[in-house]
Amino acid sequence: MSKRPGGDAAERGRKRRAPRRAPASDTPTRDRETQPSNRAPKPPRAPRTPKFLARLQASGGPRFARKMTTGSIIGWTALSVIVPGAAHLRAGRRRTGLILLGLFGLLLLVGLIYGLSFVGNYGAAARDSTMITVSAAAVIGALCWFALVLTSYIALGPDRLNGRGQIISGIAVGLLCVSVMAPFALTANTVLTFRDTVKAIFPSTSDPEVQPIKQADPWNGKKRVNFLLIGGDAAGNRTGMRTDSMNVASVDIKTGNTVLFSLPRNLQHVRFPPPRRWPSTSPTDSWPNCPTAGC
Repeated sequence: MSKRPGGDAAERGRKRRAPRRAPASDTPTRDRETQPSNRAPKPPRAPRTPKFLARLQASGGPRFARKMTTGSIIGWTALSVIVPGAAHLRAGRRRTGLILLGLFGLLLLVGLIYGLSFVGNYGAAARDSTMITVSAAAVIGALCWFALVLTSYIALGPDRLNGRGQIISGIAVGLLCVSVMAPFALTANTVLTFRDTVKAIFPSTSDPEVQPIKQADPWNGKKRVNFLLIGGDAAGNRTGMRTDSMNVASVDIKTGNTVLFSLPRNLQHVRFPPPRRWPSTSPTDSWPNCPTAGC
């Protein structure tokens, strides 16, 4: 067999090539793991939380959808006068806002029922106890609405405004508090004035100066009583007094029903047909001091 030239050199080159490295066994790795280490194990890295989420979590939730301005704070405070709890809901205080709305609805229902109880019963509305109750309710309502406006303004966070905004909003809310209390004060004053008027016109029997009505019948058993009502006028350039109007009021004693008869003011020398004459019932009698018989 012939040998190729350079064959021995190729074989020698292959022999010199380093053999492939065998795969590392698990023994050295286990040895490194079992060896004690001076370094403390690193804690797992927590995911980064954005700053705005951290603020929301610290405050318990979002408070404002947008940054509150001076006008918005004044507007929401004014709205809470009509709809209590609106400002608290806007400020993120849902529980307080819903409680205020519920109390307002209950107050409206109670007021409606109380007002309907006096329909057709105006005498009960004019009682002293009723007027005192209405006056006290008006005073309490004024204080409650004053506190409502003040707490609504504080809940909206006026401290977030600049100095000028705080001054403007504070003045506006102060005027709003006075305006809210004015209707309640007017109501209480009107009811108390009406109460004093009723007591002056219809004094109580407990007053020692007022004499109670006698139980005896002052009309002596009569069923009807007639009253003559005469109105007249006089002047310095005339002699005597002239009769302007004459009316007869006939009152039923039992029911109090009254009938008015209007008489002419120039009624004089009236002739009554026989046999009925006035004031005498006898057909032969004549009017006293009457110049002619039968006048």
